[in-house]
Amino acid sequence: MLECGMQEQDRRALRRNAAVLCRQLVVDELLIQILQADSILTESMAEGIMAKQISHKRSFDLLLLLPKRGPRAFSVFCSALQETEQQHLYDLIRQPTEIYSKETSLKTSSVDTGEENEVRRSSSSPVRAADSCLPSESPGREEDRSSQRTRKRGREEQTHHPFFFVQDMRTCIESFTRRSDHHSGDSSVVCLLSHGVEGAIYGTDGQLLQLDWVFESFDNAHCPLLQNKPKMFFIQACRGEEMDCGVEQIDGPMRTCSPSCEQRDAGREVDASSRQGGGLGRIKLPQRSDMICGYASLKGQSI
Repeated sequence: MLECGMQEQDRRALRRNAAVLCRQLVVDELLIQILQADSILTESMAEGIMAKQISHKRSFDLLLLLPKRGPRAFSVFCSALQETEQQHLYDLIRQPTEIYSKETSLKTSSVDTGEENEVRRSSSSPVRAADSCLPSESPGREEDRSSQRTRKRGREEQTHHPFFFVQDMRTCIESFTRRSDHHSGDSSVVCLLSHGVEGAIYGTDGQLLQLDWVFESFDNAHCPLLQNKPKMFFIQACRGEEMDCGVEQIDGPMRTCSPSCEQRDAGREVDASSRQGGGLGRIKLPQRSDMICGYASLKGQSI
């Protein structure tokens, strides 16, 4: 029986790096076996994680379980990262807080206000809102919520709201659409980073937020102060359960020490014999990648 939960400093290290871990962590049979061997995961927990077909869902479930699996869970997890050739993630969660804060601080390019480089002069200030939903435990929710950040630089304003339940996201979006200073803004950008399905994204409570509701909240009827102004939405989330079988990478190294998110999701042809023999797995890339697609109308609508 586990004595108590994970130490707070270790819990914070996982929470700080949750986004990177969800994107880059490779949860395979070897990593799960290491955690099982040290009694960090039970058999039913391991089966539940491996039953997930999408890689980041495995990572999501594992990150939710680890803080509840005793004081040894963090050190065993770190050892498992090293044994599965994920040294960069080991270094990430082991590094001091101050180094992390430099890497994750919101960055915006300085705005050039010189007349020679300015395309369109405007006295208004574009407003940007960024809502990100990342894995988090309910007990730490108050601490997570306090990490909301608003930064201003030049003519831009950015607000970052992490670790939101669905109702929190709805409240945040409704509050943003009712802001009186939209009349002086040029545009708005809403970024939603989470897990998802077709037409919806998850909050950290596991509930779904419908994207149609998000778009409706910003339409001309519900947000009149943004009429005739660009409203951009960037949604980083899955839209289904299908896996991309990928295509073989034609250039670059045969294998990296730790695959990128795209390489992991596309799948790697590594069998047990090649791993034992030190063979190099062939990296695959998704069938489609490095693309940004924008549409002038919503799905099923004409203009």
